[in-house]
Amino acid sequence: MNFLLALAVGALILGSFWLASGLMHGGLTAGGREGREEAGTPAWFRNVAPVCTALLPVGSALEALFTDASERIRRQLAVAGLSERISVPQVWVAGLLYAPVFGGMLSGMGLLLDSVAGKENGILWFFGLIPGLVMGLAYPSSQLRKAVEARQRAISRALPFVFDLLHAAVSAGQSFGAAVQSYLDLRLQNPLTEEFGHMMREQQVSSRDVALRGMADRIQLDAFTYFAEAVINSDKTGATLSETIRIQAEEMRKARFNLAERLAAKAPTKILFPMILFIMPAVFIVIGAPVAIRILDLVRTMR
Repeated sequence: MNFLLALAVGALILGSFWLASGLMHGGLTAGGREGREEAGTPAWFRNVAPVCTALLPVGSALEALFTDASERIRRQLAVAGLSERISVPQVWVAGLLYAPVFGGMLSGMGLLLDSVAGKENGILWFFGLIPGLVMGLAYPSSQLRKAVEARQRAISRALPFVFDLLHAAVSAGQSFGAAVQSYLDLRLQNPLTEEFGHMMREQQVSSRDVALRGMADRIQLDAFTYFAEAVINSDKTGATLSETIRIQAEEMRKARFNLAERLAAKAPTKILFPMILFIMPAVFIVIGAPVAIRILDLVRTMR
C-alpha cells in the first residue's frame, strides 16, 4: 500500500507539472491572444507529439475501428485550422497517452484521501481511476472543441470589417478576387486571413464557387455560409456584387447586435449566483458584525 501511495503521489506531481508547464508554454507562445492557438501546434499536443508519431499505427487502427468519431475529429481539426499539423490517428494516440496521466492523478488523490482517513484498504483510488481514464481519453477532443470555438469567435469578430472592405473595393471597380487580395495585402494576423489565402490558392486550381464553398465548409459559420452563397448566386441572378456584399454586411451587423442583446439579457441571471455566494455574505458580515459585537457587549454588561 505504501508503494502504491508513493507511486500515485509521484504520478500526481509529475502529471500536474507536465500539464501546467505545457499549458503555460502554450499561453506564452500564443502571445496572450485568444484564437491564436492555431498559429502553431497547441500545447496539449506538443507535450506528446513525439510519442504520437511513434505510435501512429495504433492511432490508425483506432481510426479505422471508430469511423464516426474519427470523422468528427477530422471536422474539428479542419475547422480549428490544425488539419495540416495534427492527424486523426495522432489525436487518438494523444487520448491514450493522457488517459493514464489523468487516471494516475485522480487515483493518487483518492489514495491520499484514504491515507488521511486512516483507511489502508480504501477504494477511493478506484473511484478516481475510472473517471480519470475517461477524462484523459476525452481531453484531446475537449481541447479541439475549445480551439474550434476560439477560431470561430475570432473569425466572427473579423467578418464585419472584411465585408466593409470588400464592399468598398468592389464598389470602386475591383473584381471580387482583387478585393480579397487587397484584404490579404493588409497582412492582418487573424484566422480569416489564413482562410482567404487558402481560398485564393484553391481558386487558382478550381473556380471561385468551389473555393468559396470549401472555405464555408472549413469555417462552419452561418454568416459566412450565407455570404458565400450570396456571392455565388450574384453571378447567376445578375445581381450587383457590391450591393450583395453591402446587404450581407448589414445582416452581419444586425446578427451581431442581436447576439450582444441576448448576451446582455443573460448577464443579470449569470451574476445572480456569484453575488449570492460571494458578495452578499461579505455585505452581511460588514453590516452585521458591529451590531453583533455591540449586542454581545450589552449582554455581558447585563450579567
